[in-house]
Amino acid sequence: MAGLFSKELTRARLKAKRVIKLEQIWYKLCWPIFFILLWLLASLFHLPQKLPDIIHAILELLYFALLVFIFRYRKKQITPPTIDELDRVIERSTHLHGYPLSDLKDHPVTTEQKDAFTAQNYIWLEHQKRLKKNIKGLKVRAPRFFKNSGEALCALFFIFIVGFSLFHTAPESLLRLKAGFVPGMDDDAVPLAHVQAWIDPPSFTGAPTIFLQQNLHKIDAPILQGARFFAVITGSSATPHLKGAKLLHLKKLEHQSWKIEGRVIHTSKIALRMRGRKLAWWNIKFEKDLPPFIAWKEKAKTLKESWRTVISWEAEQANGLKSLQLVLTLPNQHPISGQKPRIAHWDLPLKGTPKNSQGKAILDLSSDPFAGQNVSAKLRAESVSGLVSETTPQTIKIAARPFHNALSRSLLDIRRRLALHEETSSQALNDLTLLSALPMPRDILVGLINIIEHVKHKEISSDLTNELWFLALYVEDRDKAGLNVAASMAEFRAAQQDVLLQINDMGEKHPSSIAQQEELHTRLERLKNALDYRMKLMFLQASQTGIIMPMPSEKGAPWQKLSHQIQRETVQGNIDKAKNYLAEMADMAEQMRQAQPMDLKSLSLQMQAKEEARDQYAALRDLIRKETLLLNAAHMRISSSQPKSQPQNQNISQLSTAELLRQLGITPPPTLTEAPTPEPQDPLLKQRFADERQENYQVQEALKTLTHILITRGKTLTHKENAGFNNAFSDMKKALQAIAQRHDHDSAVWEQKILEDLSQAKKDMKDNLKSLQKSSKGRLGFIPPPQSPQEQHQKNDGSSSSDQSSDQDDDDMDDDKDGSQSKNRDPLGRKLDEGTASDAHIPDSQKNKNYKLLEQELRRRASDQTRPKAELDYLNRLLRPFSHPDL
Repeated sequence: MAGLFSKELTRARLKAKRVIKLEQIWYKLCWPIFFILLWLLASLFHLPQKLPDIIHAILELLYFALLVFIFRYRKKQITPPTIDELDRVIERSTHLHGYPLSDLKDHPVTTEQKDAFTAQNYIWLEHQKRLKKNIKGLKVRAPRFFKNSGEALCALFFIFIVGFSLFHTAPESLLRLKAGFVPGMDDDAVPLAHVQAWIDPPSFTGAPTIFLQQNLHKIDAPILQGARFFAVITGSSATPHLKGAKLLHLKKLEHQSWKIEGRVIHTSKIALRMRGRKLAWWNIKFEKDLPPFIAWKEKAKTLKESWRTVISWEAEQANGLKSLQLVLTLPNQHPISGQKPRIAHWDLPLKGTPKNSQGKAILDLSSDPFAGQNVSAKLRAESVSGLVSETTPQTIKIAARPFHNALSRSLLDIRRRLALHEETSSQALNDLTLLSALPMPRDILVGLINIIEHVKHKEISSDLTNELWFLALYVEDRDKAGLNVAASMAEFRAAQQDVLLQINDMGEKHPSSIAQQEELHTRLERLKNALDYRMKLMFLQASQTGIIMPMPSEKGAPWQKLSHQIQRETVQGNIDKAKNYLAEMADMAEQMRQAQPMDLKSLSLQMQAKEEARDQYAALRDLIRKETLLLNAAHMRISSSQPKSQPQNQNISQLSTAELLRQLGITPPPTLTEAPTPEPQDPLLKQRFADERQENYQVQEALKTLTHILITRGKTLTHKENAGFNNAFSDMKKALQAIAQRHDHDSAVWEQKILEDLSQAKKDMKDNLKSLQKSSKGRLGFIPPPQSPQEQHQKNDGSSSSDQSSDQDDDDMDDDKDGSQSKNRDPLGRKLDEGTASDAHIPDSQKNKNYKLLEQELRRRASDQTRPKAELDYLNRLLRPFSHPDL
């Protein structure tokens, strides 16, 4: 019969079951919940956290263990409700009387009589209709957690107290609850420890220290990855914790103080916590430090007819690049067991710590044991912060030096096998012993025996491979150029190694002592003497082949200046720069070692060209000096032909326009008709002017011829036109015409123009010679030319130093060599301008008044339309800039 209400009754019974279940749980667990809320209320008023941490933990553990026991005991008393209990809840909720849901258990009586079955069936159907009519809209009440209103009021009152406490203690409520439930944590009743914090940006940025405030939580300055965080915490003995940065050091100081050091790795927030509380926190702008970018600019290649390799790169890093390296590995190395494959590192030139670098380096990799083989090469860049990145490898073949001597090739083969760990020291010792049995000069045999002794008594190292390399070079030099050249190069290499060792030692013990500096100076002197001796041998060989060249000065050699730079950079601690300068000196020695007769002939031609340049500069200086004298003579004639003083009541309207311009200090243009300069009344002075003009004419004619010669010789030397000489030559023709016509004012104008042309010609000559030297600079282009007689005289007088002589070529282009060099420099030694002296002066009040009258007269004439058109055009152009009221 229950099938009549199966769906509705099932839903009602499920609801009733949930209601009864909730009520049972509440009745069994209300007291544990009450005690939990009671502990919560106590935590809001600092009661548990006032206890010592151990007592707090024990009390809380016992308290909640008891609650768990009570909860589990009362939970076992909860029994599932029966169907009758569910029906009673539904009947009371639906207000059904007489327990109608109990009738659902009824069932019809069965009989065998047909008439009785019909009557019973009818009665059963009527009973079902009556049940359907009575049982409608089954409902289930809400759970009842309180048996009466008194219990409800008590619960509401307790909940009100808890809620009011939470509201009253806000916003520290959560902190108090956390401290009350978790032993070892503090709430707001305990004062915060004092924090002093700061951030040191990475040293390579150069940024100042950022000081942090405990109550200021935002930092506007960006923080770069790798910055150091420091904090000093005072006022608490509890251990602090650092969040958002990697902890490096934690040190406990005296008087309840702590010091923390951390590194900012990758975060946007740094916080300090102690006993569950935030002492301080800061939101930062984090900047990630990215690895440098490096790439091949073009494929590495070997120079033709050379053993140098060209490496091109481009690198970039936001904070700066620390080093660039070329990394070489041999793909198919087969080292003996226990040895690692060899990797070669070659430094690429890098000035300072630039943020981007694009360059090309020509490296001599022939001294590397990989020389002559196909290697895998890649570029490696390291930033100032220590981040490293590498390029994809390229396969290149390292050029090797040609060695023709059989002994030197054997030594290099042993060196290669040792460096690549392809044979043991005992095997190398056997090979070297066999070589020592061959007939050879005594000096080579001594070096070979020395290497054999080194192999016997020590392991294989880079020093041993270097000794084999130097011995192979000595054998080849001796076989190719003779004993003297080989000895000179061996002396240079030994001196170079001594200097390098001293530089490394001073770099490790920076700042260096006076004794170390003197030792470095002594070793540099030995290195310079070795280079001087090698240069003398080279010039001696040139004379033996018929190439006659004057011996250059040792004081003017470029390695003199390089030695001073090595000394200075080493003392200052710039070891990398010092090593670069030392490498330049080694490159010069290598260039002299490789010099061929064609190189010596090219050097001879260069010296002849420099000597020719000296002669042309000397002629140019004499030309400028003579033109200056002619200009002074013209000014003297002009001033002598004019009256000494003008009367105060002179009528300026009667003067010519050219004369007005001269009184204003303006040279009139050639377009204005100019009469010859009036002759003086004194016959003696008149005759002197005539003789002086004739002499000046002859001098100017000679200077014109000299200018033509300089044009021809300069074009022959530099293969370029000199526009300054060409302009001066044409202006000299006009100056000759003005002198012949007794126009001293015009001659002065043209003389001034000639001096300007010659000044420009000097600059053009210097530029043309520099471009010529760059285009024709051979292998020995670094060797200075021999000193001129004037320089030798200055050297004997002690007026020149080694530093000045190193730049002698450039000084020849700018300074006079007649012993008056100091006259062309200011007291600080800077070159003075060789232009004509300025005649500017500050006029007095009377001259200002006269100039004003002259200006008014010029303005009147500019408005006079009856004057010649050329004169009006010139006056209008002259006065136009001064017609604006603002000017």
